[in-house]
Amino acid sequence: MGIEFLSNDHLRTYGHFHSALTLGDLEQHCLLSAPDLERVLERRSDHSRLGFAAQLATLKLLQTFPRDFSNTPQNLIDHIALQMSINPSVLPRYLERRPTRFEHQRKIWVHLEYREFTGAPVISAIRWLFAKLKLADERPIDLFNALVAELIKRRVELPAASTLVQLIVKTRLLYSKILELSSSGKLVWAKFRAALLTIRSRSSSTMSGHDGSV
Repeated sequence: MGIEFLSNDHLRTYGHFHSALTLGDLEQHCLLSAPDLERVLERRSDHSRLGFAAQLATLKLLQTFPRDFSNTPQNLIDHIALQMSINPSVLPRYLERRPTRFEHQRKIWVHLEYREFTGAPVISAIRWLFAKLKLADERPIDLFNALVAELIKRRVELPAASTLVQLIVKTRLLYSKILELSSSGKLVWAKFRAALLTIRSRSSSTMSGHDGSV
């Protein structure tokens, strides 16, 4: 399923940096706290420390992790490296081992008390969408924007845009079917539960290959 209702502007800005960061952005999101530094300094090498800190700062800024830092503003990397007296040119070495990056992402989730968009957060998102649809038949794009804001509030890492699009489209279809069955007196809770579990299973399957990027 595509991302048909998202504009190019949405795709350009969702989970991506689209310009250099301002000094205010750097001071608010990229200043390493004492607990941040404690976690960072657990890494042994400079490139590992810089990569860990850059991933941590990116999650704070974008609610997701960078794919390869190619789109990461250089002033973000420089700002973090300066705080640790590390030469920013060592960062490419961090990209050589993908398992290390993913291991660090799991540690950062725990440190910042974030959750991955799988399992319980997916079910919570479906229930939240049902509550929204019960109030009004909102446009998919409005549901998308509202769901993103809700996930940010709940400290859930944002998945790929296509994952949220699929969830919204399938949930709207399921809700329409429930309304249809309700009006004809044929609504059966077991069928609703089965459909809900199907969405959960497919969403979790979609995320199983998620590498922390969008």
